[in-house]
Amino acid sequence: MRPGPKASLCASEVITLSIFVRWSRFASERDFYRYAETNLHSAFPTLPSRPRFDRLLRSHTKLIEDFFLHLVALLEAQKCPYEALDSSAMPVRDAKRRGCGWLAGYADIGWSNSLGWYEGFGLLTAVDSTGVITGLCFGSASTADQQLAETFFAVRA
Repeated sequence: MRPGPKASLCASEVITLSIFVRWSRFASERDFYRYAETNLHSAFPTLPSRPRFDRLLRSHTKLIEDFFLHLVALLEAQKCPYEALDSSAMPVRDAKRRGCGWLAGYADIGWSNSLGWYEGFGLLTAVDSTGVITGLCFGSASTADQQLAETFFAVRA
């Protein structure tokens, strides 16, 4: 039993909202939460405050991962004859700021064609022909896409 008040959303509601936040048009989690407060209140009347919702998401991480792995298995996504690889930038702070930041030693400076110079991470995803994400690889921003792909294929094998 965890200390503090009882969770306001059940596990299935947390999973549903985690899918919705990722598969919709939201620019950020803050943007999603503003939308949820104004438009989803009738469907989720016990929607907690944003910080509490973030804690709920983090506490259900394992369950959310298991759900997505089960979904990939149901869709037989890894039996597809081919997959596409794509990389994207995951900035965590402005690259022009001084100091090391809270992820010193993990995040670093990298280049993105859409963002320019950024500090953060690089994400490489594998997607099948139907758009299902079948795998991913995560590294520091300065890691080349080829190195991420080699790591991805080595771990998958």
